[in-house]
Amino acid sequence: MLRGVSPKQRTVLILRYLNDLTFEEIADVLDSPVSTVKSHAQRGLARMRTSVQVQTKREAIQDVR
Repeated sequence: MLRGVSPKQRTVLILRYLNDLTFEEIADVLDSPVSTVKSHAQRGLARMRTSVQVQTKREAIQDVR
Protein backbone atom coordinates (compact mmCIF):
# COMPACT_ATOMS: atom_id res chain seq x y z
CA MET A 1 0.00 0.00 0.00
CA LEU A 2 2.77 2.45 0.81
CA ARG A 3 4.21 2.05 -2.68
CA GLY A 4 1.23 3.95 -4.06
CA VAL A 5 1.98 7.18 -2.20
CA SER A 6 4.64 9.79 -2.83
CA PRO A 7 7.94 9.56 -0.93
CA LYS A 8 7.02 12.57 1.22
CA GLN A 9 3.63 11.10 2.07
CA ARG A 10 5.22 7.74 2.82
CA THR A 11 7.77 9.32 5.16
CA VAL A 12 5.07 11.22 7.06
CA LEU A 13 2.84 8.15 7.34
CA ILE A 14 5.68 5.97 8.62
CA LEU A 15 6.77 8.55 11.17
CA ARG A 16 3.19 9.13 12.31
CA TYR A 17 1.70 5.65 12.40
CA LEU A 18 4.67 3.34 12.82
CA ASN A 19 6.92 5.56 14.95
CA ASP A 20 4.05 7.32 16.80
CA LEU A 21 5.46 10.80 16.30
CA THR A 22 3.12 13.78 16.60
CA PHE A 23 2.60 16.07 13.63
CA GLU A 24 4.67 18.70 15.44
CA GLU A 25 7.54 16.24 15.94
CA ILE A 26 7.39 15.20 12.29
CA ALA A 27 7.43 18.85 11.22
CA ASP A 28 10.59 19.36 13.30
CA VAL A 29 12.27 16.26 11.85
CA LEU A 30 11.41 17.22 8.26
CA ASP A 31 11.89 20.96 8.78
CA SER A 32 8.42 21.58 7.33
CA PRO A 33 5.35 23.45 8.55
CA VAL A 34 2.88 21.38 10.56
CA SER A 35 0.19 22.18 7.99
CA THR A 36 2.32 20.61 5.24
CA VAL A 37 2.89 17.49 7.33
CA LYS A 38 -0.84 17.16 7.99
CA SER A 39 -1.56 17.63 4.29
CA HIS A 40 0.91 14.89 3.33
CA ALA A 41 -0.68 12.55 5.88
CA GLN A 42 -4.22 13.30 4.73
CA ARG A 43 -3.42 12.88 1.04
CA GLY A 44 -1.40 9.73 1.63
CA LEU A 45 -4.20 8.14 3.64
CA ALA A 46 -6.73 9.10 0.98
CA ARG A 47 -4.61 7.51 -1.73
CA MET A 48 -4.20 4.35 0.33
CA ARG A 49 -7.97 4.19 0.92
CA THR A 50 -8.58 4.47 -2.79
CA SER A 51 -6.06 1.70 -3.48
CA VAL A 52 -7.78 -0.59 -0.97
CA GLN A 53 -11.19 0.12 -2.51
CA VAL A 54 -9.94 -0.62 -6.02
CA GLN A 55 -8.27 -3.84 -4.87
CA THR A 56 -11.43 -4.91 -3.05
CA LYS A 57 -13.53 -4.32 -6.16
CA ARG A 58 -11.08 -6.30 -8.28
CA GLU A 59 -11.22 -9.20 -5.86
CA ALA A 60 -15.02 -9.09 -5.79
CA ILE A 61 -15.14 -9.22 -9.59
CA GLN A 62 -12.74 -12.17 -9.64
CA ASP A 63 -14.88 -14.01 -7.05
CA VAL A 64 -17.94 -13.61 -9.27
CA ARG A 65 -16.16 -15.16 -12.24
